[in-house]
Amino acid sequence: MNPLPISKGLETAARWSAIALCFAIPVSTPATSILLVLAVVFATLSKDCLKRYTEILSRQPAQIFLALYVMMLLAATYGMGTTDENLNYLRKYLGLLLLLPLMTIFPDVRSLRLALTSFGAALVLTLILSYLFWLSILPAPWTVAGHVFDTSPDNPIVFKLHITHGFFMAFGVFLFAIAAMQAKQRSVQRSLWLITLLAAFNVLFMVKGRTGYVVIMLLAVYLFHFRFGRKGLLIGAVAVLVLAGAGYELSSGLHQRIDTGITEAEHWQSGKERVDSIGTRLDFYYTTLKIIRQHPLLGVGIGGFPAAYEEMVKGTPVIPTTNPHNQYLLIAAQTGLVGLALLLALHVIIWVKAAKLSPPYNLIARGLIIAYVVGNLFNSFLLDFSERILFVVLCAALFGPLMTRSNANVSSVLSASP
Repeated sequence: MNPLPISKGLETAARWSAIALCFAIPVSTPATSILLVLAVVFATLSKDCLKRYTEILSRQPAQIFLALYVMMLLAATYGMGTTDENLNYLRKYLGLLLLLPLMTIFPDVRSLRLALTSFGAALVLTLILSYLFWLSILPAPWTVAGHVFDTSPDNPIVFKLHITHGFFMAFGVFLFAIAAMQAKQRSVQRSLWLITLLAAFNVLFMVKGRTGYVVIMLLAVYLFHFRFGRKGLLIGAVAVLVLAGAGYELSSGLHQRIDTGITEAEHWQSGKERVDSIGTRLDFYYTTLKIIRQHPLLGVGIGGFPAAYEEMVKGTPVIPTTNPHNQYLLIAAQTGLVGLALLLALHVIIWVKAAKLSPPYNLIARGLIIAYVVGNLFNSFLLDFSERILFVVLCAALFGPLMTRSNANVSSVLSASP
């Protein structure tokens, strides 16, 4: 039997599994897990996978991903963490290594476009259902595959919790706007701009996730800067501030959420009993910074954070946590400034390498970094399943052709500039 057709079949199966995965990420965690396993298995079984892994590992982005995970493995050998705690964090961070097989799946611009289209289609479905809940056309809460989603007209989330919904939709606004600017047909362009506006309204006025507010505003400023240069940066900043001010005055929901956040921050004091969201997060940040100051170089170990945090708040009404809702503080506490430097280097190298991609993929890659840099200030997205898988899959789709330059179909993805 000729192994070539089998290998081609495996490559095709891996590619379509990964494309379907991009649709599943915002919609279903079980489907995401299944499709992720299928994509990785098919890619690993295909012909010349080891050769492609070696080629990918010779490139900087993959080396930084690998170095960060190796640092986490080393951090499992010290600190106060139990075996179960070490394995729990290592399992979550394992997504960093999935970059290797996933990069072999996206060799050309067609695969990249299909992946982005698949993700966008899932967001459109989410958007439609969210509006139906908001307008009370669909009853809430609703149940999907036995899981009850606590949605309501006041917070019409669909498949994910409000933070994830708002974050994904904010990045979707960015993607829809780029697609609208790239569209050739006027009817398609108008449809995409309508979707962009509806998605932006969904983030700012319908869903309660405050992370989405910040992400959408910074991506809007970056889009203006990309389109109009330095003056666009000023125009975008002014436009965002004006729209934010108008929204604050006109939307009672947005007004209330922002005022509540400001009030909670103003009344925060360390070591006090509390139930509010912002005050609890400030407790997380304050206590985690104390842990970092005591263990600055190598941290308390990958699984040592829960025990270190509990020890730090012992005798106070502050609630212990396993997640300080800030990825940078968590990595610094677990692996010290060494691990934090590797995480920041990962962001920097992706930003730099994005310049080698042709428009609009360079814009999308840098928008992805902006979204995750901002999101990780208020969340730990390398721990959160959907967010970390999306990050790794989109990095693989965007940079796969760049990491395997020998492929004949990469010219439309790579920039002509050296």
